[in-house]
Amino acid sequence: MQVEGLSMWPTLRPSDRLLVKPFQRGGALPSPGQILVCRHPQKTGVIITKRLISIDRDRMILQGDNPEMSTDSRQFGSVPIPLLIGEVMAKVPMPGKADT
Repeated sequence: MQVEGLSMWPTLRPSDRLLVKPFQRGGALPSPGQILVCRHPQKTGVIITKRLISIDRDRMILQGDNPEMSTDSRQFGSVPIPLLIGEVMAKVPMPGKADT
């Protein structure tokens, strides 16, 4: 996955590439504080990267690290668990690009 936009700044920057561990249906739910990749709950085909604020067995509250630049659960509400794609495990270094 690749980051677009500034919603997760400064943790993640535009063009950062991410290693994402796919969510296994029926597996353990992620913990608050983890960064997740999900399908947007209102925009078909849009993928979002946000931090998990809270979770129950049915829904997640997601928020960007840069609130002024983030559209997240504060605007679109909680996100159903079936829209979860996976958990961000690491940023993938790009050859020839320093991580500043």
